[in-house]
Amino acid sequence: FTSADDTRDVIVRMCAATDDAVPNANATMVSNLAALSGLTGGPTYLARAGGIVRAFAGDLARSPTGHTGLLAQALDVIAPQLVVLTADSDDAITPFRVALYQRSIPGAVELVNSDATKKAPDIAALAGKPALPGQGAAFVCLGSICSAPISDAGLLFSALNMQRELIF
Repeated sequence: FTSADDTRDVIVRMCAATDDAVPNANATMVSNLAALSGLTGGPTYLARAGGIVRAFAGDLARSPTGHTGLLAQALDVIAPQLVVLTADSDDAITPFRVALYQRSIPGAVELVNSDATKKAPDIAALAGKPALPGQGAAFVCLGSICSAPISDAGLLFSALNMQRELIF
């Protein structure tokens, strides 16, 4: 909204999703809610993000070029991406980081757990994604479906490219 909810002298509280010089707050919230859904594994955040996109569906249909931020973030709702890198040392994870950062994945949630020998942080997205003994592992997820552990950085790059083709 363009005004606070407790403002007394406003007849109508305007709410827009058009882009200006700064990203639109509604588009940013869609991205944040999609990321929270990926991190927590909870569907509530993704449902709320979808609700925002649906609320502006008419505006999107009338003027897609004026709502590019919201359109881009809608992909996070349709096909949320998550990439998890895990290893028992920073050295073992470095090749995976290099492969990951060579590929542009806008909107993807990226998690790195480089000390997986200790108790994993209490993050739902890390559950069931252990490090492989003595080496790093990567997991590429689209929605709630994740790949088997990928133990080679070159294969990670290929998996990211394949996932990108599925979305676009």
